[in-house]
Amino acid sequence: MRQRIGLLSRSRHILPEKALITVYNAIVLPILDYSLILWGFTYNSHINRLERLQRRALRVMSFSAFDADSDPLFKRMGIMTIKERLLFNTLIYIFKALNSLSSFNSLNYFKVKSYRSGTRASNQINLEIPFTRLTVFSNSIFVKGCKMYNTIDVKLRSVDKLSKFVFNVRHNLTDIFKLCQPLF
Repeated sequence: MRQRIGLLSRSRHILPEKALITVYNAIVLPILDYSLILWGFTYNSHINRLERLQRRALRVMSFSAFDADSDPLFKRMGIMTIKERLLFNTLIYIFKALNSLSSFNSLNYFKVKSYRSGTRASNQINLEIPFTRLTVFSNSIFVKGCKMYNTIDVKLRSVDKLSKFVFNVRHNLTDIFKLCQPLF
């Protein structure tokens, strides 16, 4: 990862910022995204190390000081933080699993809660949160992912097309992230 940031550092003098973002998306983002929904719910100490490297890459691309605030850089460059990417990818994975758009096996991991008909909750799509005894399993997509999915708006969960779901999640990501912040 540091070698890739070094490549960004050397090419920032030649390329404009738009091209640097494209290079970032090509050489840094795949490293961060690889199996993110599986290992992304690990302890915060592991995620924080990757976040520091991601912030460093943004500072290098923008010629910012090493101690500059990175939040404006994320907004200006249109890049999601690791935790935002984790939330985004998790919600999409669960949506695909519930709508039979992913592998057959992933459908078995998420179960929709059933309510008695006629109750106020009967029109909601809430996922059952599996019982866990171990911290390792409680920090997995099967538990935290279900909690995240249950926190988003019912209108968003009831969308029937993947493209519409992705569009709505992407445009409401900051609000959804604020709701799901305690789960990280």
